Amino acid sequence: MVISVATELRDLQHYDVYDSNNEKIGNIIDVVFKTGDCSVTKFVIGGSKFEELKEKFGLKPDDDPIVPLELVERKEGKKIFLSVPASELKNKLQEEAFALDEVIFEKFKGKEVISKDGEMVGRVITGIVHSDNRLNFILGDSPVKEFAERIGLTPDIDILVPNHYIAGYKGERLMLSVGKEDLITTLGRDILGTEGAADRVHLNKIASRDAQISKYSYP
Repeated sequence: MVISVATELRDLQHYDVYDSNNEKIGNIIDVVFKTGDCSVTKFVIGGSKFEELKEKFGLKPDDDPIVPLELVERKEGKKIFLSVPASELKNKLQEEAFALDEVIFEKFKGKEVISKDGEMVGRVITGIVHSDNRLNFILGDSPVKEFAERIGLTPDIDILVPNHYIAGYKGERLMLSVGKEDLITTLGRDILGTEGAADRVHLNKIASRDAQISKYSYP
């Protein structure tokens, strides 16, 4: 992985991207991954918050540049430098920017995840990219319940899904090869703030190694 350590997707947004002319082209706002093995292959680069807002409301084309990982030349702190000028990058609106088995993570954000027994176990809220380029998923609940968790009204329970538990895709839903009882949660852990992000990465590593360490349970 370019970042070299397990990184939550929201933390990738702190990385600025520069082209071969040392001109800043934006920051990482999303990743592209292969549906087969969940390996991250590309970054999506966004502009300023104002530009992204205009795209959201249809005031400008949503033509964010796509950066294949092989075009990353080096990383210096929170800066990533490319081996090509920005003009050579494809964007999200170009079909040729993606292979047939590639998809943007954003497509699944907020979508349902279904267990092998047909139960809805949660919704995708974010993910963690590990040093082997594999993407693991973090599941939460509805936006209202997630907000209640953030302000401390309810326990903050997230579900950790290692990529090898993904059996396939049905529309925009993730289908699992295991039951909900096989999944690890963050129940009883403090995952808020900076320490929370690190703890969630740690838990996700555990989930990747051994999904039987803890059981899925709500209070």
